[in-house]
Amino acid sequence: MVEPEVRAGSNRSATKEENRQRYTDHARGLSSTRDEEFEKRSDPDCCDSVGGSSHSERLADTSTSFRTFCESLLRKELAELEMIKSREALRCEAEKRRMESEAEMTRVMMQTQLQIASFVEGMNSSRKRKRAEEDESRVSQR
Repeated sequence: MVEPEVRAGSNRSATKEENRQRYTDHARGLSSTRDEEFEKRSDPDCCDSVGGSSHSERLADTSTSFRTFCESLLRKELAELEMIKSREALRCEAEKRRMESEAEMTRVMMQTQLQIASFVEGMNSSRKRKRAEEDESRVSQR
């Protein structure tokens, strides 16, 4: 840790380089302590000071944690696949409804066109009949 007098700011006259050197030395001391602790923990013959468990028990705990993590990822992926399936099913249903609606609209349009065509044909045939009757009456009058 940083010495109290440095933290309080009593040594403000020190240059930036001196402060940098002091902090670097302090960090080196911390990293060497961490390295020693890591070596103790990674030594399979040494027992862990925290729980007194052996290396094999720590590996078993790690494998259990890893298995739990993998199972949760698997559950997440399966849930995601189920959502994709349901989304695709909904999309197919919507597409089916759209196609049915389009077919119904086409049927109504064709029926309307047939009605219009028959109406127009009826109008033309009645005109032809009238003309034919008029022509016959003219011929008979002569």
